[in-house]
This record gives sequence, structure tokens and C-alpha cells, in this order.
Amino acid sequence: MTTQEQLNIYAAYLPYQLHCELKDEVGTYEITHLNICEVQCDGVNTIEIHIVPLTHIKPILYDLSHLTKEIEHEGRVFTPIDVFEITDDHDSYSVEYDHGNIKLIRGLKAISESSSYYDIQFLPFEVVQRLISWHFNVFGIPAGDFIDKATIKTESND
Repeated sequence: MTTQEQLNIYAAYLPYQLHCELKDEVGTYEITHLNICEVQCDGVNTIEIHIVPLTHIKPILYDLSHLTKEIEHEGRVFTPIDVFEITDDHDSYSVEYDHGNIKLIRGLKAISESSSYYDIQFLPFEVVQRLISWHFNVFGIPAGDFIDKATIKTESND
């Protein structure tokens, strides 16, 4: 994957507080923006830019196989595929793409079973945007280049 491709992918996650691990660093970091600091050097204001090579970044994302499994996002535990189901209650998904979103849910199940990011392109834009906001690997980042969020132990799981 080229640097430009990586930048394009990571940029899609920026509004959604994407976390990552950095090579040779301990801890988890949030990718939010390029950090630019103004510093004084010999009486002259200069700008210091902190750059981390993209090869040192491993984003923390859910694998597509977790579309049909419970995930945790922003303190809420839910099954992503269930969110798109149209029901009679008030918690139902507000947009109906087909009769009860049956085709959408069937498509998401197929994507989950095959972990195929190729079929993401056939989903409605709003659905893809929601999957990005939940930190799913919708761009097909190779397994060794991201950390599966479902495998990380949280403090409550220790």
C-alpha cells in the first residue's frame, strides 16, 4: 500500500477518533490531526511539525467478520447488523433502503462471513459511513497492518 493510499484511508477515520498503536511505543494513541507547534528558536518563531512515519502506525479497527457480533463503541455494546434492522419500535433504524432492509442485512451478513471489503462498494454511502464511524476495516487494510479491536483486552476484561 502506498503512502498516498494510507493517507486517504486514515483521513476517512479522522472525524471518528481512530486509535492506533505506534511501532516501538507503548500505549494507544488517537489520530486526530497533524500536530503543529510554534516554538521559539534563537529569538525567532519557528514551526515544529511532529511527524510519525505511516509505517509506524497500526490503526485499531474491527475486522468485517464482527458485523454480526457484539462490539463496543463509545461505551455502548451492540451488534452492528442489528442496528440496520427496521422494526416497529422507536429504536429502529430510521432509513429503509429496501423492504425492511432485508437485502441490506443479507449483504452485510455475506460481507461478514467472507470478510470481503470488495462488496462494501455496493452498500449505501450512509451505511459505509456508519461502519467507518464504528471503526470497521472497510478499506481492506491487510491483517498485519491493523490491530483487530476485538482482540484487545480492555480494563473491564482483565
